[in-house]
Order: sequence, then C-alpha cells, then structure tokens
Amino acid sequence: MVEVTHFEKIWSTKRGGPSSKGVSFYKPISIPTGYHCLGYYCQDNTGVLDGWTLVAKERILFSHDSASEGTYEPLESHDLEARRRPLSSPVDYTLIWNTPQGKFNHSAFFWLPCAQDGYVPAGFVVTKTSEKPMISEVMCVRVDLTGDCKLTNMLWSYGSSNRPFNVWNVYPCKTGLDEKMISAGNFCCTTSKTVSNCVSPISCLKNAACVYQSMPTADQIHALMSTYGPVFYFHPDEKYLPSSVTWLFEQGALLYKKDKDEPERLSCDGCNLPVNSLDGEYWIGLPHGDAAESVKKGNLESAKAYVQVKPMLGGVYTDLVVWIYFPFNGPSTAKLALIDVSLGNIGEHVSDWEHVTLRISNLSGHLKKVYFAQHSGGMWVNASELEYAYGNNIAVYSSRNGHASYPHPGLVLQGNRCIGVGIRNDTAHSDCFLETSKNYHIISAEYLHLLGDHAPDEPNWLYYTCEWGPNILYNRRVKVDRLLGQLPERLRKSLKYLLRKFPNELSGQQGPTGPRRKDYWLGDERVKYHH
Repeated sequence: MVEVTHFEKIWSTKRGGPSSKGVSFYKPISIPTGYHCLGYYCQDNTGVLDGWTLVAKERILFSHDSASEGTYEPLESHDLEARRRPLSSPVDYTLIWNTPQGKFNHSAFFWLPCAQDGYVPAGFVVTKTSEKPMISEVMCVRVDLTGDCKLTNMLWSYGSSNRPFNVWNVYPCKTGLDEKMISAGNFCCTTSKTVSNCVSPISCLKNAACVYQSMPTADQIHALMSTYGPVFYFHPDEKYLPSSVTWLFEQGALLYKKDKDEPERLSCDGCNLPVNSLDGEYWIGLPHGDAAESVKKGNLESAKAYVQVKPMLGGVYTDLVVWIYFPFNGPSTAKLALIDVSLGNIGEHVSDWEHVTLRISNLSGHLKKVYFAQHSGGMWVNASELEYAYGNNIAVYSSRNGHASYPHPGLVLQGNRCIGVGIRNDTAHSDCFLETSKNYHIISAEYLHLLGDHAPDEPNWLYYTCEWGPNILYNRRVKVDRLLGQLPERLRKSLKYLLRKFPNELSGQQGPTGPRRKDYWLGDERVKYHH
C-alpha cells in the first residue's frame, strides 16, 4: 500500500454538511505503476485539500520464494482463500444515488462496486454521467484481508427523512495497539432511514503481516519527536504548572494506604510504589504542611513530556502519545452569560495527567493529525488546521487550572455555547511554555525489542495502578446553595444546570489514575461522533 495525495475533482456542492459549506468528491490520480485505486475521496469545503487514500498492489510470491515481478502465483496453501488473488475487479456497479435534475449546477452519480464471491468493496466511485464506471476503475479486496467499518462523522446529506442520501467518514470497528484493521481513507454512502449499528457497506483493509514491521526504530522515534514534538503554552495567569514526576517525589510526596494511619514517603525513583493493587487501596498525597502549597504550583524547569509509542490502524500509523504531569488541578469558573462565577474548590484535585497524541503515517513519515485530550473526551485535528510554534512543531494551548488541551487560543465553553453558559476553558499564548521536542522521556515502545532494537527502560511509577491523589468525599451543597442565593433567578437556573453536569466534582476530589491505567493506553482515543 502507498498513500495517494493527488486528486481530480469530480463533483462539488457549496451547500449542506455540518459546516454548511458543502463537500467535494475526488478521484485519486498519479497512482504509482502497478497499484490500484480502491475508492474515491470526499472532504468538506472548510479548509485546504489535505486528504489521502490508500492504493494497493498485489505482492508477487512464487513457489520458489522469489519476490521478483511477474504473474501472480500464490505459494502452496491449504487455505483456499489464501490461494486467491488479493485484488479483483468488480463484476458490476450499483447506482446508489444521483443528483436530482435541476437541483444542482452539475450532475453526479454515486456507484457501489459489486464484488464477485469472496471479495468485498472498499470504496465508492463518483461519475459525472449516468454511464457506469469501467470495471478497472477500482479493485475489490479478498474478504480475509478486510474487516468491518463503522460510520463516524456525517460529511453531507441531502433529501428528506423518508428518502435520505448521506455521506460519511468511515473508520475500522476494531482499533488498538494489536489490531490489524486499516482505514483506506475512503468515504461511504447510505440511503437508509436508519443506520443499523452504524456498520458501513464497505470494508476497511486488514494487515495480514505483523503490525510492527513498519514502525520507527529508536533513532527514528527521536527524530520524530525532534521534528513534531509539541510546544505547550500555559495561560499567563496559570497558577498550577506542570513538573516532572521525579520532582514531585523529591519534594516529599507521600504514599497512603487504606486503613493505615501514617503515610510513607515516596523514594525519588518511585521504587516503593505498589503494583497491581486494587483501586482505593493506595493513593499519592502532597507533602505535609506549607510544602503542599508550594508543590501545587508545579515546577516548569523540571517538567518534561512522557512519550508512549504504539502502532495504530494495522501498523500503518505510529501514535506518539505525549503525556504531561501536573501536581495539582485548579478550581473551575462558570460563565453565566456576561457574568463569571468562581466555583470555589469545585474541580480541584491532586495530580492531573493530560496528553495529546500525534498520529504519523508510517508510509510517508508525515504528521496526519493530532488528538487534543479535553477532560473526559477530546478531538482530532488535521495537520493542515493546526498552529505551529516553529517549523513542524505544533502549538498546544493548555487551559487555565483545568489543563485541557486545545489547538488554538481563546475561550472554549464546556456547556451550552448558544446561550453563553458553561465551564470556562481559557487558553492564551504566553512566555510560559514547555518544548517537548527538547524535554521528553520515552516511557514505552514495547515493540522495539521485536525489531531487535533497544526498548526504553520503563519508570517504576508507570506500573503504579492506584490513584495519584486522594478521594475525598464532603458535602458542598451548603456552599452551592449560598452561591445560588446570591444570583438572579435566571442565572440560578443556568448554574443549577451546569452543576448537574458535574456530580463527581460536587461530591469531592478524585485523584486520577496514571497513563497505563487509561483504556486508550492499548486502545484508540475517545471521540464522540456526530451523526
């Protein structure tokens, strides 16, 4: 497989879609000799054309184990599927939808390839006329080399609820560190009123080889961090800055054990942290006395990025997961129309682990997109839509007190933006920043030993499975009721709505778990798709 990034526009509309700016459909061009198109590409009209699709070539294997060019001759195999060619031309096309006459400036026809038995389509074809595409226009893929796709974000829709035509992005149903499913970069069309389980009629690809074969070596990982390592900008009024984990331990951080009166001071390397313990059995606390307030402020001079390197989407991509540690998460502020209301210590907790993920193509070495973690969710942003601090090093803006990551500076409301009610996430450019390309530590790249390379030494604290802060339950209702009593009736209703959205933060502090305890340590990032 190779990536194709050159396209010929087939059809475009300037209306509809989530952005209300329409979409464009493209045919891949400049395909290398011997490779075959699997489907066309679609992108909304909100930015520059920065997409890609995968094109595929059959690997030629002869019975004498030669890999020279020639006629496809599969190796001897008892598996009938494995003896069939990996790619096959469709036998026909089914017209899924076409533009109604007189409704658009130009006509477009959307076709689903009809595969022969044992093969499935991996994409759609768009034409300007009603004439069916040639069977050589795309190839279908042998079924054992594919997997199920799910429909994710809707790109465009047209028609009534009774006769809809919808265009979607698609994504493999199974993703994670060891999963072999690959996104081909194609779009999907549906005409159903309802989408059953969001399963796509086209398939994704499957890496039949080891997912680690195309992953970067240790030297290449350092080159990628040097090239793309993000610069984290902290708000000019940020009181709670990051630090290194070692600095936290050096300041006298304490290890508490359930039902034990006196805590134990942590060693500087964390070697006395327990592993494989139950939730709530242990937790990390700040030093006693005045030192706690000092530690809460962090120590930017010691701060560094902790980087996990893992394969994603069948090993076609490398994910660099860049973790930042904060000793303390500050309080929240609510915005109620034109009024800002401090929520006291609501939102505070000891320790805060935040991250961004850089997804890099192993086929080209290019940064494709970045995931910005934001509280309990996050968002992917394409590389063309990012800000860059310098060169190819991206800018990340960390929100004041809460440390959620955003691609651009400004205010983001966590709540109802239409009426201006929500929890404030304020970010801004400042002289207070962390250059991760110069300050990082590779904490996990487990696949390297399979490549015969030296895997990094993993820190002791990485295997600590309990909370990095105490869980403290207390009743804040009195404070909340007093705060509500000081507000006009209209604002009281807005604040009550907000507080219902954050029940855990109302009931107390809850320390986070470390990076390795997150479900996306082995899996993919958490994203809410908009249908």
